[in-house]
Amino acid sequence: MRDISVLPASLPASVPRAVAQLVLIVAGVVTLNAPNLLFAQGQDGRECDLTITDKIPLPDAGGLFYRRVDQTPEYASEDLGPEWRQVGLYGNGLVTRPQLHDAAGQAIAEGLTPIDGKIVMLSIGMSNTYQEFGRFLSRTTFDDAVNPNLTIINAAQGSRPADMWDAPDDPTWDVVDGRLADAGLTPDQVQIAWIKHAVRSPMFPPLDFPEHPEILQGILEDVLASLKQRYPNIALTYLSSRTRAYLTDPSAQSPEPASYEGGFAVQWILEKQIAGDPSLRYDGADPPAPWLSWGPYLWTDGTGAPEGDPPAHFAARSDGFIWTCADVDRDGVHPSPPTPDTNDPEGEFKIGDQLMAFFLTDNTTTPWFLRSTDNGPTIDALTANGVDPRVTPLSGVAPFTVDMSVQATGNSLEHTWTYDDGTFSFNPNGTNTGQPPFEENTAPTKVFRVPGTYDVRLAVRNGVGNTTLESFSVEVLSETTSTPEPGLETSSFGFEAFPNPTGGILHFRFRPLSDPSQIEIFAASGRRVAGLKANGNPGRVIDVEWNAEDHTGQRLAAGTYFAQLRSGGLTRTLRFVLTDPPR
Repeated sequence: MRDISVLPASLPASVPRAVAQLVLIVAGVVTLNAPNLLFAQGQDGRECDLTITDKIPLPDAGGLFYRRVDQTPEYASEDLGPEWRQVGLYGNGLVTRPQLHDAAGQAIAEGLTPIDGKIVMLSIGMSNTYQEFGRFLSRTTFDDAVNPNLTIINAAQGSRPADMWDAPDDPTWDVVDGRLADAGLTPDQVQIAWIKHAVRSPMFPPLDFPEHPEILQGILEDVLASLKQRYPNIALTYLSSRTRAYLTDPSAQSPEPASYEGGFAVQWILEKQIAGDPSLRYDGADPPAPWLSWGPYLWTDGTGAPEGDPPAHFAARSDGFIWTCADVDRDGVHPSPPTPDTNDPEGEFKIGDQLMAFFLTDNTTTPWFLRSTDNGPTIDALTANGVDPRVTPLSGVAPFTVDMSVQATGNSLEHTWTYDDGTFSFNPNGTNTGQPPFEENTAPTKVFRVPGTYDVRLAVRNGVGNTTLESFSVEVLSETTSTPEPGLETSSFGFEAFPNPTGGILHFRFRPLSDPSQIEIFAASGRRVAGLKANGNPGRVIDVEWNAEDHTGQRLAAGTYFAQLRSGGLTRTLRFVLTDPPR
């Protein structure tokens, strides 16, 4: 059978723009709908009454612990045993990138330069990945905001689950190389990837949690190793969860709860890299892996329970994103393609929009994804809960609702918001997709349900692709955060290290906002080398002594290090220097 799975990666300059658009549209109809032809005439297998499964999206459940008993999900505020796993995106209950890992990714992004004139980005995954990335690709192909030196190749392949990508000599990779060659590109030019993967029939025979995500984690780590071997210049890789399934048949391709629980596999991989696992090292000489991060988080629990209908945390995802039965095809798993008899948004477009929102705004993507411009729309006013958050710090207790508004000058404006935890608000040319109306998304609402420090990012674009970026921070406290001593601001720890530099014992002094607090030590490369737990009365100064040894008990080498304190849902980072111990 002829391979019809590649959208045009590029077209000759001699092809008129209107003709090129027609070619793209025709190719999109053929290729993006190809996986769905199998189900077009078949029986509708969707369970459309499965509007809620009582599972909480990972960004909204950070810090809780999860287990599944048969098909019933359970959550707890503490670790109750070996079958429980902590929820989050980056380990330790975090739903935002740790500061040093974030800084390392941003530095890599800012250092990317074209190789032989191009920066190449790939998608890696199965048919769902192919469909969703295809919609994203169709948005970028003629988008003047996108970096003209960026070439995006949809390398995902139908009927090719993760275990067909986990060795560098798998034929699946040869297909990728063929698609690169068709676009006049080489493997050495690939520097970025987006991965969304799954294993086939993960619940058949039935698996208890956490068996399925542990299996997927192992395979994904092999996929990442193979990716680096095939494309030695790969520097940045973003991973996403599956979308919500509308079926529970354990013999199906990826039913619930497997679609939800696959997100844990991504979390555990990122946790390993941040902790300094050598197999996932991204810095130094000949690193075996690229720098890793979550891309957009795609799972939401259908339409959700109404706010206030117990249990309240099962309400719609914190950015308002919903996933209806109309958003999946007849198999209950693949995203639905556009249909001629409805104007409602369909599944492919919803995920394509989430991808677009992420790459338009994330601080590790904008340096290479966006075209440089100095004449973007003018932001006349930006408010959050009635104040300018760029001037007045914004903080509150979880769940913390933030109502935002922006006014900008320009024509045909698009407003894109992301919230640092994989969630988003987006209005392509004023047409909202996938979420309730937000007055064309100039005034979205986000509920921050997990304590932490979030960077809200906004991109405002006009009709010719000129972009203005803006951001502000939101600090979300936990309900158990105590009131500190009089005169101490809740956003200030007073975090310090002394003596600095030191060749001996180092002391950390601060005022905790909760008990216990945690201090993590990172090398200058961003690799985690040690961790400390600190107990003390919230709001009162405590002193933590550290002997400058890593987690194996070895004295750390002389050099520059960073200490990151987490207390009461907030983080602070400081730099210190270790010298050789006195003789």
